[in-house]
Amino acid sequence: MLRPALRLLLLLLISAAHAHAQTNPPPPNEELTSGFLDRSLNRINLVQDRYPSLRGDSLTAAVKEQSFDTSDIDLKGRILTSSRAAATATSHASLMATIIAGGGNSSPFAFGAAPAALLTSVSFGTLFPEPDSFYRRLSITVENHSYGSIVESVYGNEAAAYDSAAVRNSSLAFVFSSGNSGTAAPAGGPYAGLSGWSNLTGNFKNAKNVLVVGAADSLGVLEALSSRGPAHDGRVKPELTAFGQDGSSGASALVSGTALLLQQAYRLRTGTLPPSSLLRAVLLNSAEDAGPGQVDYQYGYGRLNAWDAVQTIQEGRYRIDSLAQGETRIFTINVPASLSRLRVLAAWTDAPAAPGAAKALVNDLDLQLEDGASAITQPWVLQPAANAATLSQAARRGLDTLNNQEQVTVDNPSAGIYTVRVQGSRVVGRQVFSLAWQFDTASRFQWTFPGAGDPLSAGSRTVLRWLSNRSGSGTLEWSLNGGAWQPIASSVDPATSFFAWQAPDTTGLVRFRLRGAGPDAISDETVISRRINLGTGFNCSDSFLLLWNHVPPQNYRLYELADRYLAGFRSSTDSFALLRKSDHPSLYYAVAPLVAGRPGQRSFILKYDAQGVECYFRSFYLSNQAGNRAEFTASIGTAFGVTALVLQRQEGSTYVTRQTLSPLSGTNFLLADTGLHEGINRYRLQLQLAGGAVFYSELVTAYYFPGLPVLVFPNPVPQGRPVTVYSNEPGRYTVQVVDATGRELYRNALNALTTPVPLPALPSGLYFVRFTSESGVVDLRKLVVY
Repeated sequence: MLRPALRLLLLLLISAAHAHAQTNPPPPNEELTSGFLDRSLNRINLVQDRYPSLRGDSLTAAVKEQSFDTSDIDLKGRILTSSRAAATATSHASLMATIIAGGGNSSPFAFGAAPAALLTSVSFGTLFPEPDSFYRRLSITVENHSYGSIVESVYGNEAAAYDSAAVRNSSLAFVFSSGNSGTAAPAGGPYAGLSGWSNLTGNFKNAKNVLVVGAADSLGVLEALSSRGPAHDGRVKPELTAFGQDGSSGASALVSGTALLLQQAYRLRTGTLPPSSLLRAVLLNSAEDAGPGQVDYQYGYGRLNAWDAVQTIQEGRYRIDSLAQGETRIFTINVPASLSRLRVLAAWTDAPAAPGAAKALVNDLDLQLEDGASAITQPWVLQPAANAATLSQAARRGLDTLNNQEQVTVDNPSAGIYTVRVQGSRVVGRQVFSLAWQFDTASRFQWTFPGAGDPLSAGSRTVLRWLSNRSGSGTLEWSLNGGAWQPIASSVDPATSFFAWQAPDTTGLVRFRLRGAGPDAISDETVISRRINLGTGFNCSDSFLLLWNHVPPQNYRLYELADRYLAGFRSSTDSFALLRKSDHPSLYYAVAPLVAGRPGQRSFILKYDAQGVECYFRSFYLSNQAGNRAEFTASIGTAFGVTALVLQRQEGSTYVTRQTLSPLSGTNFLLADTGLHEGINRYRLQLQLAGGAVFYSELVTAYYFPGLPVLVFPNPVPQGRPVTVYSNEPGRYTVQVVDATGRELYRNALNALTTPVPLPALPSGLYFVRFTSESGVVDLRKLVVY
C-alpha cells in the first residue's frame, strides 16, 4: 500500500495531465445577486446580538473573483493588499466583500456577517486554488467563491486541486456558490440530459472538502435558479443553503462570514483554529431541515443556522480525533430529557481522488449511534439513481459509501447515555475526523428577529422570525412601550418560523408575543422609529451644517466615520448640527433617533461635501427671460441663520439691489428683475446672516436683445482685442467683418450663444459688422476700433 504522502504526490501528478481535464476551461462568471442583505433568515443577527465580541477579529477572508472596491467605506481599514488581485473591480465583488465582512458604515443594511474580519482579493483568472504560501502569508482562513462556469457534473482537475489544498491547509475553509442553473441539465456524466439535477456550475464545485451553498429567498424557500445536486457520483450537493435573493453568490458569502465567526469562537475557546472538517460538521449538523427529509439534493443538510452553529462551539459539543484502517473510535453523549431530536454528524477532510474518478471518496468512515437499549441507528443516505423521481425521494437510513460526512438523527430520544462509533472502513494512513452533536429541545420556541439590537423601521414590512418545533397554533401579538398586547394574527403555526408584519407608523419600544401553542413566548424589546434622512445645510471654509428631518421623540445621536467604523460623538435634541472642520475632519456622518436612550435605525451615511452645496448656495441660474424681464431660480442648503436673500445687478464697479426676500420661507426661491440693459446683464445673490456675515453666489449672465437678432460687445474696442457676438438664435446667422471699402476681413457662422471674433492688428478706424441669414442681410452694425 502506498504511503499517504506518496499517494498525494502521484495524484497531483496525474491531475496535471489527466484526460478528463479541460485544457481551455470556459471563463468564470459572477453569479447574480440583487444586493439585498438579510442576516435574519440564517440567525446571524442573533449571534451578533448575543455575542457582540464575535466579529471575525484578526481573521482574513479572501474574495476570489474580480477585485472589490478598496475605497469602499464599509471595508475601511481592513483590506490587505494582494499580489493576486484582478485588475478590474466590480460591484459584485464589492457586494460579496460587504456580505462577508461589511462594517455597516454606509447604511444599517451594509453590516456583514463578520464585520471585523480582514479582507483580500484574489482573481478568478485561474480556477485553481492559490499557492499554499499565499494563503499562509496573509493568514487566510476562508476563501469565498461566488462565481461559476458551465454546468459540469464531473470530478475534474480543479476539484482534485481544491481537495488537495484542503488537506495541506487543514484550517482553510473553501466556500462556493452552487450556481444559478437550477433548471439546466449536465451535458455529460451519469446525469446527462436530466434537467433540474446535477447542475453545479463548475467541476471545482464537485470537490469533497469544500462547502457548496445554494440560495433561498427571504422566507427560506429554495430559489428556482439555485443549482442542485447530486455530484457526479451521487454525493450530497449543495451541502447547505443560505439567503441569496436572485442568486447563490450572496448565499456563499453569508456562509463564508459565518465560518469566520465559528473560527473566532473556537479560537477564543481553545487558542487555535479549528480544522475545516469541524466547521463543516458544525454547520451541516446545525442546519434547519428544509427539504424532503433530513438531507436532500436541493437544500443539502438544510438552511444555515448561525445561532445553533455558534452554540455548538460555545458549549463544546464536538470532538476531533483520528483513526486508521479497521480502527473504531467510541464517544459517549449524555442526552438530557425532553428532546425532540438528537443530531450527530461526522466529517473528515478526504484525500483527493484522481480527476475523472467515477467515485471520489478515498477514505470511507462509517458513523453509528447506539442508545441505552443497544438499538443502533445508521446515517441518512440518498438514492442517487439518475431519474428525477428517485432523486426527489426523502433520505433513508443506511450505509454511506459516497460522502465524507455522515449524519445520524434520533427523534424524541430517551434520556441517557448514547454511544457514538466512528469506524475506519477503508482508510489509507491515518484519517482525522470531526464530530459534532446537537440537542433540539422539545417544545422549543425562541425569538430570533428582531433582537434587542435590531431596530425596526416604522411603517415598513418586517419579517418576524423564530425557531420552534412546537405544534398547534397560537396568537401573535405586539406591545408598545410596555402597554397592552395588541393582536397581529391568530391561528399562527409556530412551525412556519416567520410572520410578515406590516409595522405601524409609530415610535417606541416594541415587543412581540406568541400566546398559545405552549407557554407564552416573549421577544426581546427593540426600538421602532421613523426613517431619518440626513442632508448638508452649508459647507463653508471653516464649518458645515448637517440637517435632518424631525422624528419623534426628537432626541438624536450623531455618528462620524473614524478609522474603521462609525462612532457616536454627540447627542442632540435639535434637528441640525453646526460642526467646525478643525474638530471634525471626517467627511462622513450619520444620525439615529434615540428612543428611551436607545438608538433606532440609523440614516444612510452622508458625505457632506458631495451634496452640491457650497457655503449656503446650492444653485442659482437664469430660468426664464421675456423681453427686458429676467427670472432666476435659486436654492440654498438651509435657511438656518439666514435673514435675507438679495438679488443684485452689476452696474459698473458696483452692485445695486433689484429684489430682497426677507424673512425666508423654505430653501427654494424665484426672483426677477425688469428693465434689463441692452447687452450683458450680470447678477449675483447676496445672502445675509443674523450675525452680520454675508455670502455671495457666482455671477449669472442675462443677455438683452431689444428688437435685434445679435449684439456686438464691446463697441468701441481697443486695437488687438477681440469682440464677442451674442446671438439669440444660434445656428441661424453668419457674421462678416468688412472695412470701409467693402473688403471682407472675417467670416464665421454663429452656432453658439456667444462667438468670439478675433481682430488681429486692425488699424484704428471704422469697420462694419454684417449679419446674414438664408433670407439675406438682416443687420449691419458699425464697429469702432481705437
